[in-house]
Amino acid sequence: MLYRHSLRIHGFDYSTEGAYFITISCAKWKYRFGQILPTTIDADMQKENISNEGLHDSPLVLTSAQIILNDLGQIAQNEWLKLPERFPNCTLGVFQIMPHHMHGILILKNLPNTPSEENSEGLAIKAASIPDIIRSYKSIVYNECLKIYKAKDQILGRLWLRNYHEKILHNENVFNMATNYILNNPDKYLASRNKQLPKK
Repeated sequence: MLYRHSLRIHGFDYSTEGAYFITISCAKWKYRFGQILPTTIDADMQKENISNEGLHDSPLVLTSAQIILNDLGQIAQNEWLKLPERFPNCTLGVFQIMPHHMHGILILKNLPNTPSEENSEGLAIKAASIPDIIRSYKSIVYNECLKIYKAKDQILGRLWLRNYHEKILHNENVFNMATNYILNNPDKYLASRNKQLPKK
């Protein structure tokens, strides 16, 4: 029998009010969502240097490097932005879509005891846990990406790794460290890629 290792803390209630640093990775770390480029490159040059179709600029990157999202990356970003609507006990901290993974901070809050309601999509409003939210996000992104591939008569294959990583942000200092890590991730990614390039 195959036992899968859980990355969650045994016995912890992941619907507990607080902040969580989330990392979700693509299967086989395959580049799915776009490409990191310096912001100094002209937009026309960016389009010439990227083979992925449907380029979009991400307005959320605040560093000197940014990801140029393709259509799948735009889906991943848009669906993350919709999480607070789908899960009213959830608000967003900073997040960053990367070429083959994403980082984001989710902040859960306690909901008042009110009768069940529905959001604009007709979904019941209830307090959700981190696993609930991530499971929903991964599923919706996969299904929307699958539509693009089916329209082109192509095979998407596996989009996400089965699991994800989370870190509970216990205090303001840890929260700020996670925020800075996410905001600086494109710069660090580009710097590491440049180090790997052969010297002329």
